[in-house]
Amino acid sequence: QALGSLDAVSADVRSLTPGFGQQIREAGLPLLVFTCNTRRTVDLALRAGASGIMSDRPGWLAEQLSERSVG
Repeated sequence: QALGSLDAVSADVRSLTPGFGQQIREAGLPLLVFTCNTRRTVDLALRAGASGIMSDRPGWLAEQLSERSVG
């Protein structure tokens, strides 16, 4: 298996697709997504099933994720 030696996959949000996220999850790996600085990119990362999201705006990102977990 090509992904067998990986512990996680890190992907740029600009190249992320839900299908790619699904392949990574099916391989049993965490998907870490960077750099999510807008609501649109956070939404894309979440739709792709990201295990972790990185941003240049950590406080803003925490607020965005908190809002989504409440609703």
